[in-house]
Amino acid sequence: MVCRGNLTFQSFECEYDEVYEAYDVDGDIKNDVQILADYYTYSGYYTFLNSSFWKSLFDCIYWEDITGREFSKTDFENLYSRFYEDMIPFSCNIKDIQERIDIFSQIITVQANLNEHALFNMVNVKELSLFEDFMEVFFNKQNKKVRKSFLHSHGFKYLDEYYNEGRRYDYFTMFKKYFGDKFSKFIDDELEKYGINEKFSAMNVVNSIFSKISKDQLLSIINRLNLNKESFNSFNPYLAFNGHDMIFVFMWDESKKHFDDLEVLWIDFLLNSGFDVEIFAFNKSNNSLSRFVNKFKENKIKLELFNLDENGQENFKLEKSDKLMIDDFRQLKNEINNLNNENIVIKLDEEEVIFEDIYDVFLCTSEKENKGLSKDYCCRYGDSNPSKFPCKYVEEYFSSIFNVTDGFGHITDDGIWKFDKDKVRGKLKDLSKTMKICPFFDYMSNKKSLTKYLKNINPKTMHQWCFVDDYGHSWYFLRKVWFSDEADLDFPGFSKMAGVKKTDENVKSKAVAILDDKLKKQKKSMKKDDTEQMRFDF
Repeated sequence: MVCRGNLTFQSFECEYDEVYEAYDVDGDIKNDVQILADYYTYSGYYTFLNSSFWKSLFDCIYWEDITGREFSKTDFENLYSRFYEDMIPFSCNIKDIQERIDIFSQIITVQANLNEHALFNMVNVKELSLFEDFMEVFFNKQNKKVRKSFLHSHGFKYLDEYYNEGRRYDYFTMFKKYFGDKFSKFIDDELEKYGINEKFSAMNVVNSIFSKISKDQLLSIINRLNLNKESFNSFNPYLAFNGHDMIFVFMWDESKKHFDDLEVLWIDFLLNSGFDVEIFAFNKSNNSLSRFVNKFKENKIKLELFNLDENGQENFKLEKSDKLMIDDFRQLKNEINNLNNENIVIKLDEEEVIFEDIYDVFLCTSEKENKGLSKDYCCRYGDSNPSKFPCKYVEEYFSSIFNVTDGFGHITDDGIWKFDKDKVRGKLKDLSKTMKICPFFDYMSNKKSLTKYLKNINPKTMHQWCFVDDYGHSWYFLRKVWFSDEADLDFPGFSKMAGVKKTDENVKSKAVAILDDKLKKQKKSMKKDDTEQMRFDF
């Protein structure tokens, strides 16, 4: 079984100020990023990275492809926080990616002057790291009267007499607000008085993060970033790290009604890779959050087998609940064979289904599970021909022929296929009874995709579609002519077409080659006729 990560959410409710396009937090106006950073820093996640970390890391790994030379220590000085999109090598050879990661890890381990680099853009991490050392010195080494005098003279009258680690971020905020730009220098000076001159190193933090990520996990993230520009641009999580636990944080801000499909795929990908993911939501209802989290939960089902007696009564034979495994299907098939008659009924969540239908869907599901794949597999994301549905099985079903006789639609006199939307939606509902066998099937998201799919089809201008006649031949429009899959130019007319279907590009290419050959011969023949006519006229 795939080791999936954990998905949780945090809900932040506060009045939104439309004038400032920010939030009023106890009188302080803060934007969403400040609130999010404050929350995780206060919760003990002293390292906080935005998505530029991953995109800068991507740049380092692919430096050789972009610049034509190997990446080295000195290249950190010239590295942009992110390359221009037209320079991103999405088609590059990634077979040596693991070796590049090893080289990069060695470079950052020995390099000491990269703290200010965009790759290590960490919120508060430097100041918090030094501040903790300062607070330890301040409370443990300083004389109690001196400490009390210092607090009162600097206006910190309500600071606890003893260091309360749970309030460290409160202390940090108070000191930073009071000293402003001189805050870091103040801490350095105070630590130096006690012989402590510890230099902060972002390298230690980054190496700690890498120690929590396996090579396979890092490789999978880099590879997915390299799928296409959509994948690269849609990866925008924050990363919170407290030295032990690491969380990918996706922000759900006030203006966003829902996460787009690309972000949902990234979240599922990270969970499937074993990472923990948290959704930080602004002013969202619990129902909205619950519905979103449920997208990543596996469906539970109940499969039952009955044998019908001579009176038509159902005799219970077998029941399987929760999530079905391949052994469950083997047992079900053996039971069916043992009954050795057609008087059997299979029910999936109380709905009668056909064994062959659910078994086909189950094979698709088991391939995803056995290979440890995310929902990228379900929609063929990253392939040259990605599915327009969240489920490729559903798309394959609806990419078959739409026949007039099935009632799915009709062809107008102008050659336009118009769907009977209610009929097609009804078919999806029937199909979903079978699809329940898949623990990842989401009926509502597929229904939403089907709604976009049900647009009028004009095969004359929409070349991904073609007509189908009563004999099963496909008809395409190209070179200002209609022609069949056998390059027949005698188009019988729209009234003779039985329906429409998705174009098979391989079949069409062969027909086009034959068509071009025919048109060349026709052109030569016409020239020959014109020449003969000119001779006759002369």
